[in-house]
Amino acid sequence: MKKTAIWATILATGCCVPAYAQPPINGVSAVEPPPPGYDPEASSAAVNARFALPPEPDPTKAPRTHDAWRHAVRAARNRDAAIIERTTVFHGPAMRKSQVATNGEVSVSTAAARAVGAAERNAAANPPAIEANSTSASDMLNWSGTSVVNGTTANLEAVTALFVVPTAHQAFGQCADGWEYASFWPGIDGNGGSGSGDVLQAGVNVNAFCAGNNVTQNQYYPWIEWYPLSETRVDSPAINPGDLVFIEVWSVSPTQGYAHFYNHSTGISAQYSITAPAGTVVHGSSVEWVVERPTLGSNLANLTNYIAAPWVEGVAWNYADPNPTTYSMGGSPDVGTLEQITMLDNSNNPISAATIESESFLWFETSGSACGVNPNFC
Repeated sequence: MKKTAIWATILATGCCVPAYAQPPINGVSAVEPPPPGYDPEASSAAVNARFALPPEPDPTKAPRTHDAWRHAVRAARNRDAAIIERTTVFHGPAMRKSQVATNGEVSVSTAAARAVGAAERNAAANPPAIEANSTSASDMLNWSGTSVVNGTTANLEAVTALFVVPTAHQAFGQCADGWEYASFWPGIDGNGGSGSGDVLQAGVNVNAFCAGNNVTQNQYYPWIEWYPLSETRVDSPAINPGDLVFIEVWSVSPTQGYAHFYNHSTGISAQYSITAPAGTVVHGSSVEWVVERPTLGSNLANLTNYIAAPWVEGVAWNYADPNPTTYSMGGSPDVGTLEQITMLDNSNNPISAATIESESFLWFETSGSACGVNPNFC
């Protein structure tokens, strides 16, 4: 029996509810590791699902992603106790250029910080007409990266990312007298269609602080979020610049999802369940691989000068389908469109983008005001 068919049976019968390590915070709980001696690679999809281990990528369609998955599940018992806390940071849906405020600041109302407004929903749900089976380019205020839209994605979807964590800086030659943020994540929904108002996602924040006489501090941590709830910060696995981090995010029902982290550089894994906020469901109308400047209060944050970051082997697939479709983060899809996204600053100038080097390799880098005024660096 195919693993995808097994997944469909498991999800239909609701048999795969794992044990939780602590009460949920902001809908997020740490998942207990599988028992000693458990071998995910030798086990069936049904048994793996009971321990909420991440769906397995197709080894033929995505062999290197499958290798990353194998390393991740082999380390499924290598977990540290996790501290979970809610923050006031929001990783929201795609904000297109038309949403800039007249005063030159990108402002998001209190309501919009928790749900996309009617006008924005309409704009996101009806993007400019684009030809199917193609690649298109767009400018956004909060996202950079790539996204598959108009494809055969589903509400039972999985998406992976594998990237090197960059070092956080502020713009060269400048001190912003506060924090700047960059969020690296794969996710489901948030870029048009029926899922334009929600995002199921997990990632890593790379933040830089500067104040006074160039007093500096950096911050690196993993997080999980199901927008319109705010980010939930976790401290496991520990993250440091230069670490190679694997993340898989997937939904098991319209209101239940999971995130699996594996830090290749330390050998530590972590897994979390997340429940959708009231009135929210996953649609699977888009999947994305994003570097973002999140929302703080009513404004978009300034983007960390992360300089550059390589991403490899990111894929998404409707894993419960008997014949799943696999999308790569840099490949023109057979069905749907790959959208290549450039992030703009508050003056509508580019500050972050991903160059598609191949279907399995993206090169993210900062530019413009996020990088700084020194032409030798920017």
